[in-house]
Amino acid sequence: MKKFAPLLAWLPTVFFALVMIVSVHNASAQTASGTQTWTGASFDFHIDNPVTAFDNLPDLIVALLNIVMLIMTPIVAVMIIYTGYKFVSSRGDPQGVGEAKQMLLAVVIGAAIILGAKIIATAIQGTVNSLT
Repeated sequence: MKKFAPLLAWLPTVFFALVMIVSVHNASAQTASGTQTWTGASFDFHIDNPVTAFDNLPDLIVALLNIVMLIMTPIVAVMIIYTGYKFVSSRGDPQGVGEAKQMLLAVVIGAAIILGAKIIATAIQGTVNSLT
């Protein structure tokens, strides 16, 4: 578990960045009807938009962040419990307590990133909705 603590701390940030990149890329190529059409020299085809439940990009991002929060909340809770176990099992050993403190800091930073992304996305959605 110790090997994966840095990866778990960066996982929400990487996921949020990928969601933003994919969402912006897909939104720029879609037509108003929700289809994407390419016309070539020898073929014509179109791809229907699989995400028809959302009318605009901010709604999609907020929905994706809700899913991320739904998945990451139990993971954060389990990691906090495991960190508490590390504190107790170290029995005052300075090295063990130091490792547990670092793990707790990584969990808190990861949770703050997830919550911050949700707050920022909700604020952006409110601003966009108020302007339209």
